[in-house]
Amino acid sequence: MQIFGRAGRPQFDTLGEGIIITSHDKLAHYLRMLTFSVPIESRLASVLSDHLNAEIVSGSVRSVNDAADWIGYTYYAVRMVQNPLAYGATWDELADD
Repeated sequence: MQIFGRAGRPQFDTLGEGIIITSHDKLAHYLRMLTFSVPIESRLASVLSDHLNAEIVSGSVRSVNDAADWIGYTYYAVRMVQNPLAYGATWDELADD
């Protein structure tokens, strides 16, 4: 679960600040989430055709190469490189890569 996006203004600030307001009975839950965080994985694959179709209709994707470039700029591509097993790659494919 993502609690905060990029808090702050990245073009002006070197750090951001987030505030959690919760009841006392839920405090431990949020503290665990902050201290034992795991990477957030992309869910773009489940709706990729919808988003890619929108890019095609808008004219920003006009070829297979454009589509590959577009996907390369997504968080999906970043996470796929960092955690390929979570996106369907097999150990054999990783060994051959």
